[in-house]
Amino acid sequence: MQEKRRFDVAVVGGGPAGLYAAWASAKRGVSVVVLEEDGEIGVPEHCAGLISISGLRRIELPTNASYVLNKVRGAWFFSPRGAAFRVVSDDAKAVVVDRVAFDKYLAKRAEEAGAEVWLKQRVKSLKLLENSALLKTSEDEVRAKVVIDAEGASRRLLKELRLAPRSSKFVAGLQCEAVGVEVDVDLVELHFGRGIAPGFFAWTIPIGEDSARLGLGCGAPRSTSFLNAFIKKRAPKARVVRKFGGPIITSGPIPKTYFRRLLVVGDAAGQVKPTTGGGVVLGCLCAKVAGEVAVESIERGDFSAEFLSRYEERWRKLLGRELDAMLMLRRVVNSLPDGALDLAFWLIKNFGVDQKLSEVGDIDFQSKAIRALLTGGLLAKQ
Repeated sequence: MQEKRRFDVAVVGGGPAGLYAAWASAKRGVSVVVLEEDGEIGVPEHCAGLISISGLRRIELPTNASYVLNKVRGAWFFSPRGAAFRVVSDDAKAVVVDRVAFDKYLAKRAEEAGAEVWLKQRVKSLKLLENSALLKTSEDEVRAKVVIDAEGASRRLLKELRLAPRSSKFVAGLQCEAVGVEVDVDLVELHFGRGIAPGFFAWTIPIGEDSARLGLGCGAPRSTSFLNAFIKKRAPKARVVRKFGGPIITSGPIPKTYFRRLLVVGDAAGQVKPTTGGGVVLGCLCAKVAGEVAVESIERGDFSAEFLSRYEERWRKLLGRELDAMLMLRRVVNSLPDGALDLAFWLIKNFGVDQKLSEVGDIDFQSKAIRALLTGGLLAKQ
């Protein structure tokens, strides 16, 4: 084991939220290290890789970089029995990204700002001491003034510190990349139904003219069987190139995301849209706040929970109402039997709510669309 290294900020996890937090801290002149357990940034993949263009702009990332594989203008929504409506725009609303290339772009940007990115550095233990935080990895010992925990949905360190919530809701996210798939290259598809993807939904995300990512979130056992059935029904002639996946958080943020010398961001903090499972944009927005607060605490020499609580105050002011609205909609949709979903989709289509959603929809800040869904005609007409 090498001699202890000292940094101002140590970031646990080299996913988007962790790398963004590293960049946000390092560009303000403090020393930063990212401790990533895997041997390559972006590997293994977990995410479907659909990111809104407005979201990329919010987190100051290019929308035409080499990591962009395709752009889409909207989505088809299918009920259990096939009732459908479309939410679409004249302009592109989201990009399909190569997540390995995307994550490596974030890593390079963090390094250019001055951060160090260490691979194969699984953090085995974290101690929040009076004068520093001590992180023991598989290869090194690191001391830091502030730790930003971006370890992902496992929350292993939070559990060891007894800081994790007692329970969180996850669904299994499984997907594949396939060729020989008939798609509208401009539109994503979302398929709902307890016989299709219980507890969540299935998706088709076009990559090219005859290729797509097909996947689902599943809250029931035998999730692989549901994915295989969906692929067989949606794209019977498809040739699966590869499969990948990971847990999808549907329970919203954890109750507390700050402690003495510690801030929690991204999936570890539950900063994920309960409606869709997307966490890149929200996680990065919160990671930016975490980086700013970490630097402020270093400048003040105050690493108390009281001082670091401003992180939670700021990100909840930015996203709290949005996440509350999305969590409410997730619970409503999960509570509806398939017959009620069929009726809801029919009402959305026949009372023009789909057009309203096309006008006010925002993939990341969804509260306006949710209000339109619940009060702009759907419930009012029943």
